[in-house]
Amino acid sequence: MFGLEGQLDDPNQSEWKLVYVDQENDVLLVGDDPWDEFVNCVRCIRILSPSEVQQMSQEGLQFLNSYIP
Repeated sequence: MFGLEGQLDDPNQSEWKLVYVDQENDVLLVGDDPWDEFVNCVRCIRILSPSEVQQMSQEGLQFLNSYIP
């Protein structure tokens, strides 16, 4: 659908990152928490491109603040 087929399958090999923001505004990688905890705390999910990953590493949470509802 987005042209990312297979690129998120192995997070260790991919430059793309699937992250989420929890109720405490912590940014975590999807898969860090058990499913039951994840569905009860997730507020926002983002697929970060390689350039967004680099930008987030430089700017920190300020980068994601514009995407959090």
